[in-house]
Amino acid sequence: MWAKDDAGNVSHCQSTVIVQDVIGNCDPGIAIQYRNPLNAGIDSVYAQISGFNCLSDTFERELFSQTLSCCESWGVGFYSEFGVISPTPGYETSITPRKNDQPLNGVTTYDLSLISKHILGLEPLASPL
Repeated sequence: MWAKDDAGNVSHCQSTVIVQDVIGNCDPGIAIQYRNPLNAGIDSVYAQISGFNCLSDTFERELFSQTLSCCESWGVGFYSEFGVISPTPGYETSITPRKNDQPLNGVTTYDLSLISKHILGLEPLASPL
């Protein structure tokens, strides 16, 4: 997965998406939960989703993850909606997440210090974030 902010900074990390139909009766729905490298939920993430619905019509929607009162036990950053995406084999669905809470927040002096230590081989970065 690649990320780019408004200042042009780019980073990437490896992400795994596993789609399973364990009982052979997949409901055309979607559930997304955004997590950081420490496995904590990330709230208020937008996702642009495009693909095909259960009638094989194309669709494009923007979803917003938030902790809903009905779903607090599922964790922060969870979004769920049914009847959105067709699980029919051969169709492709694209999900593009984005989050920009502080667009003017750039690289801090502390960030530069950590990057310098990483480049010099003194202290590797613990996380891509």
